[in-house]
Amino acid sequence: MLSIVFLFFAVNPDVEEQIWEHVFESYPTKDSRIVLSDPNYLIPAIEDVSVEVLFEQHDLHSVFKASAAGFIALEGSCRNIRCALIVDCGFSSVTVAPFLDGKAIQQGLVRYCVILPSFFFGINGAEAPF
Repeated sequence: MLSIVFLFFAVNPDVEEQIWEHVFESYPTKDSRIVLSDPNYLIPAIEDVSVEVLFEQHDLHSVFKASAAGFIALEGSCRNIRCALIVDCGFSSVTVAPFLDGKAIQQGLVRYCVILPSFFFGINGAEAPF
């Protein structure tokens, strides 16, 4: 069983293909399965080719793709929890995603960008003004 965790957001399909080639160079992918976690918001201008690449180039048997919040809601729905509010706190954003019966309520998805001033002040050695 292959267990690899990567965090990347490829914006170029050619670069994404190179990344997958490197990941699978020593692993036989024929008839294998993979689970992918995507950000809650995919930028529409970025073509999502990962599933196409995985099926066509690497001959995977199946690909399951969902947001991180979707995985949490799926687990909850397996335990008969009908309603969930997932708060995903990342490095530069906080995403709030409501789910009902394991499905995201798109109208309720909210993402807040977070800028941490103390982090930026610490980079160049300057002190924070607070």
